[in-house]
Amino acid sequence: GLSLTFSTDKQPPYMVKADKTKIRQVINNLIDNSVKYTPKGSISVTISKKPAQGKILFAVSDTGIGIDAATLPQLFSKVNVIGTGLGLYIVKEIIQGHGGKVWAESAGKDQGSTFYVELIEDSASMHVTRVADFAKTM
Repeated sequence: GLSLTFSTDKQPPYMVKADKTKIRQVINNLIDNSVKYTPKGSISVTISKKPAQGKILFAVSDTGIGIDAATLPQLFSKVNVIGTGLGLYIVKEIIQGHGGKVWAESAGKDQGSTFYVELIEDSASMHVTRVADFAKTM
């Protein structure tokens, strides 16, 4: 079986100035990939604030097949070697277009992986996206 959990650092609200549709696409892609590459075990979705930096950090961690060190730098390129298509490239383009950063970490094959999305916090704007709302609906 496969379990999926969601947690926060309990410092709401988690607000960013962003296009709702595009952020939903990013979150969907990362969770879908995690499910695809985790035949059994667990997936953990977390959201937290980095107040000193004024950032919101969204992470998807799994106990799946992992990523070897040679592949990590190529994951977000237009054509990557593990065949995830353009999904992660599009994720990178969307996040960078929002002034954010995306990256992945893994201890290697069969060691799981974690994908991070860091966006600028914006609780003062009228045009904000509540990131936690999207993650909870997955």
